[in-house]
Amino acid sequence: MTNIISLLLCLFLCTTQAFSIIEKQDYITLCQEVSFEQAISLSSRIQEEINHCMRIEELEQKMDEMCRMEKEELENEIQSLKEKKNLCLEEKEEFIKKSEWNQKELECISRLKEIEKELALKNKQFKEIKRTMATLQKRLIPISERRKNDEKAQAILEERFAHQIAELQEGGEYNVHKVIKGSENLPVYGSQKTYRHSSLYSCLVAGDYEIDNFSEYWIYPIQGGRISAGTWCYPSGDMHLGMDYAVSLYTPVVAPANGLILYADNPVSSNNGYLGNMCGWPYGGGNTIAMICAVGGSIYGMSFAHLSNTIYVYPGQQVSQGQVIALSGNSGNSTGPHCHIELFSLTDSLETVVNYFASTADFSFGCGWSAPATCSGYGCRIRPERIL
Repeated sequence: MTNIISLLLCLFLCTTQAFSIIEKQDYITLCQEVSFEQAISLSSRIQEEINHCMRIEELEQKMDEMCRMEKEELENEIQSLKEKKNLCLEEKEEFIKKSEWNQKELECISRLKEIEKELALKNKQFKEIKRTMATLQKRLIPISERRKNDEKAQAILEERFAHQIAELQEGGEYNVHKVIKGSENLPVYGSQKTYRHSSLYSCLVAGDYEIDNFSEYWIYPIQGGRISAGTWCYPSGDMHLGMDYAVSLYTPVVAPANGLILYADNPVSSNNGYLGNMCGWPYGGGNTIAMICAVGGSIYGMSFAHLSNTIYVYPGQQVSQGQVIALSGNSGNSTGPHCHIELFSLTDSLETVVNYFASTADFSFGCGWSAPATCSGYGCRIRPERIL
């Protein structure tokens, strides 16, 4: 393992050294002064630096874990050698006063020397591992500080300009292979119900739409974060159509109720978000999921945006409440790790809504992207805070 650690350490030192020669920008000051026209390119540049810092930190984490494992192994070996040495010393004491030693006693003396030699080697390796870990931590401090400052800079850009670029917009094209197709014969597992109507399958054959079981209540889809922007408005008061939930990268996102996946696509990397990055579907959503939730006899449309590219579901799959459907991310028009959630109270039948979505992939369920609290022939946009 020591050779692997040495190679990783060399890579880590080369990476940090190469990164350290890149001019360090005072992005926080720059973000406070930059114009709107310059904000998008600046946000993109900052995100590139954040990603580079994170790659170095991830490499350090792997190395640190390997070093800790080897350090623990060495500690156990050193303890075992010390115990063996003490046993040999006890045996040596018993015949130390003899004028002549037999073969067994000579072997004990020889074994004691070998143990002392091996113990000295292990202690030397132990000190090297501790020096390696100290080097890693020392090298990582400025990288971590740089990332944290960059994240603060992104937050400044978001506060200044996010309301000028709608988080999700009309435009772009959806992936036709990632949207539910009600008329197609989808795989049986987790999607198309057989005519026995066995549990946890959903029937997607036209004319026989059904969700097996309705949940009695909602559960929260993400744990351990905070609401960073409420539905209808940003903290500044400008319009915001969904609820932003700030949460660490790669936090599990679960189905808040039993339901049906309408769309699930991961076209971009997990942490490619920056101000004005209008990738994904809807436009700016990055990696996204849309689903129907069935709760208390009613059906709701729900969507998740800015996810990581780790998505565990596919269109047509029926999911159970609490099932992990994806990991959170920072993709698309996003300046930091969070999940954007929108919710719609659907007023038409499941079959009608599914047919509509299958032909449009419309995450707004006809309510559009220009105003809050809007309604269509399929349902009304509502605040997730009222339900979750």
